Amino acid sequence: MYLSIKNSDDMKLLHSVLIVFSVASVAISAWEGWSGVGTDEADVMGRFGGLLGINSLGLVSGLLVLYGFIKHGSRFPPRRGIALLILGLFGLFLSKSVSSVLATAGSVTVYRAAVRFGRRGTPSVFRWITIGALTTIMLALVVWILRQGDSMKFIDFSGGSFAQRLMIADAGLQIFLNHPLLGVGWHASATEAVIGSPTLNAVLMQRFLNLPTHYFFLERPTSLHNMYIQFLAELGILGFVFFVHGSFLVGKAVKTILKNIPAESPYKLWAQFYAFGLVFLLIWWNTNPLFGGQTETMLAFTFLAALAAVARLERQRIGQTNGEIRGIG
Repeated sequence: MYLSIKNSDDMKLLHSVLIVFSVASVAISAWEGWSGVGTDEADVMGRFGGLLGINSLGLVSGLLVLYGFIKHGSRFPPRRGIALLILGLFGLFLSKSVSSVLATAGSVTVYRAAVRFGRRGTPSVFRWITIGALTTIMLALVVWILRQGDSMKFIDFSGGSFAQRLMIADAGLQIFLNHPLLGVGWHASATEAVIGSPTLNAVLMQRFLNLPTHYFFLERPTSLHNMYIQFLAELGILGFVFFVHGSFLVGKAVKTILKNIPAESPYKLWAQFYAFGLVFLLIWWNTNPLFGGQTETMLAFTFLAALAAVARLERQRIGQTNGEIRGIG
């Protein structure tokens, strides 16, 4: 993808396709909800995913919110940014994906913090505590409203998606503790021999007494729904350290790219979206395994390739501008 992006027109086409497909995904899900496809009747509090599925719809909807937020705060006309922001929020409501809501709030907060660092200096500790507390309360209310049934069952661990995800995370940590150095091997955690182990399931059933029996893995093994716990369980502490080191190097490179693109550059908005889109994905993967679907992994590869291409195009633009100035001189 990096090699295929030759000029700004290619970059604009790529970005437009991403936005158009995201908008279309929300529109299809809205039609699904309105017409009652997949349900007995139209249910405004149901969960809809359109062609992508519930989690992936939440993913692209959250990215629309992030892009709309960044675009609204840029020097470009803000009306499109507001429209995309509203559409993205509607997509989040349709999917009711808590992981996407958390990733959206987290990436927007990181973006706002990064912008403020550049303009006003580092905020005080009290300001950070206040922002964190208000954000936490707001997210708790949103989660309660969108997923009230799962939230109520989570309180006494009697069922629901939240309680099940916590139990799966506990299973992953136990697998890691039993194989701390090298893990059990890539994708081996989802096998019947590992997560379907009677010994492991007996421990889990003892810890989560109120969960229904079919939530456990004796009959139906499942993947660990957390990329970071997955790395610990399958690659051990050694593999996890390599992942953290690689992420640090990528983050350092992305920071350099953003720093080297001035505010007046036509590529600034795209670079910010791709960079904070990666932050979005890193938060989103707290409730999803790596390669749990293909939407998120392909978007991660796309954002990385686009950032590298943006850096190259900006260097070319600066070189052309300097050449024009020298020619005038």
